[in-house]
Amino acid sequence: MLTTYKLGNNVKAILRFYTAGKIGDVTAKYDNQPYTVLKNIEANVSFNYITTDAKAVMSELSYNTDTVSTVTLSNVELTNKILGLICSNSEEKLCSTVRNYNSDNEGKIYLHLPSDEIYQVFIYDNEGQLEAAYGSIDDPVLQVTKSLSNYAVFYSFIGDTGYSLNRRPNIYVSIDLELTSNENNESKQT
Repeated sequence: MLTTYKLGNNVKAILRFYTAGKIGDVTAKYDNQPYTVLKNIEANVSFNYITTDAKAVMSELSYNTDTVSTVTLSNVELTNKILGLICSNSEEKLCSTVRNYNSDNEGKIYLHLPSDEIYQVFIYDNEGQLEAAYGSIDDPVLQVTKSLSNYAVFYSFIGDTGYSLNRRPNIYVSIDLELTSNENNESKQT
């Protein structure tokens, strides 16, 4: 049987390295070294409820054990440290985006480039038709066929940070929870 308890509307969680090692870009020298603090989050803890009855000729032994099954943390701000728990760093830092631009009266679009060069550039006109495609561009001025018209420009660029969404190896952390308790689902200091 599984029982879940909501442990407060306002929780502070301290995540600690279970053993010395590396998570993301952070290396711990000591076991139980703090990794990060999560403030103003919500927490749910689920327990497995196990009851066992054992009968012998003259006696009966009964006991129950509650063990933590899962801990769910909600409303956690996505930071580099949290991403380090979820994803591995990636050497490939290719980021993709789309921006809307208006062409001027000469059919030129002036791009605001995030880097010196952009890649995999696709230009769609205001009717959703692909007008042009380029492998890479290093000039912030594009010539298009329609003047005074809206265009969607899809492109990729090399970002500062990249993460791989492949499953990372198991990471073990310990969690300390500091709670503001619930009373009728309202936060109250206790």
